Amino acid sequence: MADVDVIIPCYNYAHYLEGCVASILSQRDVDVRILIVDDCSPDNTEEVGRRLAAEDARVHYSKNPQNLRLIGTANRGILDWAQSRYTLLISADDALTPGALSRAVEVLDSNPEAGMLYGMAVMMGSDGPPPPVSDNHSPDHVILDGPDYIKYVCEQGNAVPSPCAIVRTELQQRLGGYDPALPHTSDMEMWLRFASKSDVAVVNAPQGYYRWHSSNMSQAFIGQDLSDRKEQIDTLRKLRSHAGETIKDLRKWVKDAEVRLVREALLIASQRGKEPNSSVSRQALRFALKFDRLCFLRPYNWKPIIKILLQAIQAGSSRANADAETNAAQGVESTAQQWFSPGQKIGWWPGH
Repeated sequence: MADVDVIIPCYNYAHYLEGCVASILSQRDVDVRILIVDDCSPDNTEEVGRRLAAEDARVHYSKNPQNLRLIGTANRGILDWAQSRYTLLISADDALTPGALSRAVEVLDSNPEAGMLYGMAVMMGSDGPPPPVSDNHSPDHVILDGPDYIKYVCEQGNAVPSPCAIVRTELQQRLGGYDPALPHTSDMEMWLRFASKSDVAVVNAPQGYYRWHSSNMSQAFIGQDLSDRKEQIDTLRKLRSHAGETIKDLRKWVKDAEVRLVREALLIASQRGKEPNSSVSRQALRFALKFDRLCFLRPYNWKPIIKILLQAIQAGSSRANADAETNAAQGVESTAQQWFSPGQKIGWWPGH
């Protein structure tokens, strides 16, 4: 049987940890090793982690000497500990679906040109059991050329749900760890790095459960729309600097992505409410001009730009601005909590 190493960074998620580990240990037809990396959690992660390791020899527990945050913790596992043929990184609040590792290994064993594989994720809320998913033994799969995957990301954004990507350990360690300079797009950057060096396999099956709750890094970041898009641009520019001479049309794809992200930022800033914070409006316009100097000449940008300018004029007193900022933040939080329904599948399936 194929061997898979699974790294579980854990910070303050002791109450989810046992379910995550159980979903991995119950995987069929693979030999698994699990490393729980405790990032100095203030909850009882250490107690739960040590108990799980004592109960099953396949489970190992390690505690960081100091808080390293997510990227430092993940890199400890994938670079310093992983040694099996394949590696999976999964958050302690997520879980695998039945048969996920076996499906991934079967496709990767049959397609050595693919450096990584991903599948779909099933959304679940902060509480309650994950929605039931059947074990699909023979789902469809496709092998994407790396540049085709990269082009999609430039056009649409990140394609890979985070608990659903399994990689070849040897290639992962040659490519290096996650980039601490890109804390919110480090997974997107990593998959692009793989795609610049290998093909990407995609399986049309739910491979993992992705939990959405108020503690998610993405939830905490969702209100920082401009920063998010700035980091996506930084990610794509990093890829361009490393692979721009080897991937045809990459420079054009990255430029088109910048134009798309500017358009998104303007739309979001224009929809922040009747009395948005004027500083947000100014930041949005500066962002637009920095990354798309022709933004004012693009007809689809005219309406949001005019709306932003009118809103800035109407912002009024500093008191009104403060109240509006609070209302906008509350509106963002409400939207963030309702963008999915439990059991909904996410991820790009290119086979249709």
